[in-house]
Amino acid sequence: MIHSRLKFAQIFRTTRKLFKYNQKELANRLDITQGTISKLENGSLGPDTVLWYQFCKEFDLVADITYKTGYLFFANKMTSTGLEFKMGLFSLDRTIKVREILPFIQSLEELGLIEDFHILLRDRGFDTDMLIIPEYFVPFDLILDIFGLANAQNKDKEFISSSVNHYLIEKLNLINYLELNLKDFVLHLNSEEPFFNIQKKDKNILVNVISDFRFSIEEQDALQTYLNFKAKALSLVLKKVFNFKGIKVLKHDNFSYLIGV
Repeated sequence: MIHSRLKFAQIFRTTRKLFKYNQKELANRLDITQGTISKLENGSLGPDTVLWYQFCKEFDLVADITYKTGYLFFANKMTSTGLEFKMGLFSLDRTIKVREILPFIQSLEELGLIEDFHILLRDRGFDTDMLIIPEYFVPFDLILDIFGLANAQNKDKEFISSSVNHYLIEKLNLINYLELNLKDFVLHLNSEEPFFNIQKKDKNILVNVISDFRFSIEEQDALQTYLNFKAKALSLVLKKVFNFKGIKVLKHDNFSYLIGV
């Protein structure tokens, strides 16, 4: 029960901040008291069924999926500037959507590192509530911090393995929901991918860093780790979802992989 209340608390709190309401304004919109909103947001009170569905209807949230996952899923595609929440010491020169780093966040939770990650972000003035909005834009620098944390705890291998499995689950749901064949799946990935080219070449899939993506020497290791993760994750999707046999992941260079199918 306490776990569920904390999940609801973050959902209510994050939604209010996303739409730039204060507690009194949200209370008026839902026709409840400000005190009730305060209790909902600190987890001392959970919403009843009527209030939950009213809240989701008011803010266009998909009630069942949002409840099941704890992430904010909107019925209509949301748009964001990436400026609705505090970014602290981070910049938005290069951004990535939260959904792209969800496998990493879920792995941090699995490995008991999520609170360390949140402390790191809060120390930099970053509002961690935004991490439950899959379509929200966040700084690319978060990837560096995530990989750095796993490395500092000497959990690199466990972290990547766990992240690959979480990626597989998310893509399986996507493929089933949209009824994608392999060609359409690769096209969909490439259209959503901010840093890599993902292309089907005959019976192979090429994954490489886009030519105009600029990165510093300090970012190089993290980018290579991210690319390696992406290649491994895609090879697992091909094996588990599309039933390909004898898949080989071949490293062409530090910034390019070929997945042979």
